[in-house]
Amino acid sequence: MDGPKTRVNFSMLPKHAGQYVCVVGKNLGVGPGGMTLSLETSDQQKMTAHFSKPQKDPLSAYVELVGKVGPDLSLQVERAVSFGSEFDLDAYNEVVQLSAQLPAIFPSSSY
Repeated sequence: MDGPKTRVNFSMLPKHAGQYVCVVGKNLGVGPGGMTLSLETSDQQKMTAHFSKPQKDPLSAYVELVGKVGPDLSLQVERAVSFGSEFDLDAYNEVVQLSAQLPAIFPSSSY
C-alpha cells in the first residue's frame, strides 16, 4: 500500500481496478459481522467496502477509505478514517474531478 493514492469517486473506479485509491463517502452501514461497509460515494453511487478483520470501532457518518479496487469495483480496505457527522460531498466531488483533470496541480496523496 506504499506510495501515492489517487482520490476517486465511483465513476473513476474502473480505471483504477487493481490499484490503491482513496474514496470518501457517506457511511450507509456496516454489514453483519463488521466485515463490510456500504458507502455512498461523492458522486452519489453506492459501493461495497470489505475489511480484512471485523470493524470494532464505530465509523462516523462520513468516512475516508484507502484500499485496493477489486475487479467488481468493491474496495479491500487497508485504512478507514472517520470524518465526522457533516461533510460536503458535492464540494469534495468537484475537487476529485478537478484533480483528475489537473494532476499536476493536485498530486496523489501519500499515506
